[in-house]
Amino acid sequence: MAEKNKLNVAKVRSTNQQGSYHDGEGLYLIITPSLTKNWSFIFQFEGRKCQMGMGSVKNVTLAEARNRRDAAHQLLKIGQNPIEAKKIALAELRKQQLEASRGSVPSFKECAESVIKLRQPEWKSTKHASQFAASLKNYAYPLIGDLPINEITDDHILAILKPIWMKKNETAGRVRSRIESILGWARAKKYRSGDNPARWKDNLEFLLQNPSVVKKVRKQPSLHYKYVPAFVNRLLSMQTSTAAALVTVIFTALRSSEVRLARLNEIDMKDNVWSIPPERVKAPIKDGGTEFPQLVPISSIEIAVMCRFASKSSDLLFPGIKIGKEISEATVRKLIASHGSDYPHFTMHGFRSTFKDWALEKTDLVDKDMLSEAQLGHKLGGQVKLAYLRTTLLERRRLLMQAWLRYCLSQTPQQALVDLGLSLDAVEGFGLPQGVESLSSH
Repeated sequence: MAEKNKLNVAKVRSTNQQGSYHDGEGLYLIITPSLTKNWSFIFQFEGRKCQMGMGSVKNVTLAEARNRRDAAHQLLKIGQNPIEAKKIALAELRKQQLEASRGSVPSFKECAESVIKLRQPEWKSTKHASQFAASLKNYAYPLIGDLPINEITDDHILAILKPIWMKKNETAGRVRSRIESILGWARAKKYRSGDNPARWKDNLEFLLQNPSVVKKVRKQPSLHYKYVPAFVNRLLSMQTSTAAALVTVIFTALRSSEVRLARLNEIDMKDNVWSIPPERVKAPIKDGGTEFPQLVPISSIEIAVMCRFASKSSDLLFPGIKIGKEISEATVRKLIASHGSDYPHFTMHGFRSTFKDWALEKTDLVDKDMLSEAQLGHKLGGQVKLAYLRTTLLERRRLLMQAWLRYCLSQTPQQALVDLGLSLDAVEGFGLPQGVESLSSH
């Protein structure tokens, strides 16, 4: 057995020559060229030689150094690296010291996590929560994450926002708004007092460029409605779920996600109504805190198009390549790009503008602006007006959308519609009420 406790207090005090002096079981007295004296523990871990400092002789006695060595051996016996254990212990000590220094005031990150937990039930999806947290992790936490919430100032907020304000203004605006809500929550919880340094009005508006100047509004390129009938005819001849989804976007003037994620159980085939769940709608109808589905009038032709490639393994109407997954927006964009040489540049979202232009310029309905806005899922007026307007204008919108359907199909041969599984009677009449023909005759 190797000799243990070779050193004694007198020898540690009297030895003043550079070198390493072994006390036993890996504990060494190290004297440097400048004659400073330190304790060191040398050991083997997973086949590697490791050395861990045990402190200065001025601060650690021989007996204390031996106790630390013995504790390190206990860690080695259970398969732990004493150096890593020391790092963890120091980190925990620093955390405790930080908490003690700031008292009961939580950090910004801790407050943010509390706000996310509180607000998560209000958000439409887990994606919203993950985006909220990710933006703070990327931009706020590196600068103020560990700061006590009551120490955050205007300078901190500017340090976060200025680097991204001009290049990523939309992202910067969201980060600012999220920080403002967290600081507001902290003030309500009495963790901080005074004004909110992340507020825009009467504060940051004087220190940063106005978003309306920085962020130039970009309109989504749209296809003029005069090209729509020919384009629809082309899409209907394609035997793909992607083409069917794009045709549905055109027929309904809905947003991409509202269409791509469509499911069979949302379609009422008896009343020809599509009910889109509120969590998939950008601005769902609310009444008394309750959100309602967006009701979309559809025809038998649209139902046939939507169900043509429905998944057999799930209830998705527009399945993608992966089982149980809908087609991606990128897939639809690729389809649009493949026709780019034949038409002026346009996007999928741009068809909403196409429909709006057609409705205003080519129909005689006196309330065409309100009807088209309702179909697009936009709010119809201010809060006062909305308080009294309870109808979804479903039947009036049906007139408008049937006229739009007739226009879209004006260059599609009847046989192409028959191939969708419709009877000749349905093809010839389109299920349109009497008198609608005049709406699209211009």
